[in-house]
Amino acid sequence: MKNERGFTLIELMFVVAIIGILAAIAIPQFSSYRRKAFDAEGYILGAEIRKDIMEFYSHTGRFPDNNKEAGIAEPGNIRGKYVESITVHEGAMDVKFYDSTGTKYEILTARPAIMEEDQTSSIVWLWGDDKVPAGIKPVGENRTKKRISD
Repeated sequence: MKNERGFTLIELMFVVAIIGILAAIAIPQFSSYRRKAFDAEGYILGAEIRKDIMEFYSHTGRFPDNNKEAGIAEPGNIRGKYVESITVHEGAMDVKFYDSTGTKYEILTARPAIMEEDQTSSIVWLWGDDKVPAGIKPVGENRTKKRISD
């Protein structure tokens, strides 16, 4: 009798089923990770701008009205792989993403917030639709615009 080598059909079906189950778990997790990575670029590019805005506030006692007053580049010149521009308006910062990035925002606004009792205290940054803590006064308009699909 000849000894055959190889896999049976049932063994191959088990392997395909296991791969299918793993893929069904991994794909949604990867999409979530990818979206967070896109949003993170906005946070990272905005870090230096937030410092400039806070420095302007500490020297003048008010927040800058635009990019030029904050001492940063024009909005279209602040770009990243997924970020189209960053615009300062009345102390707040709008991060505009490219259309095809997969982020959940078209525009994500970061607003500085100061203590109502002590305006010399540290500045807290509110991103998007963050809840405003008690005793904190946000500065600037929240122009966060979520994508229609979310």
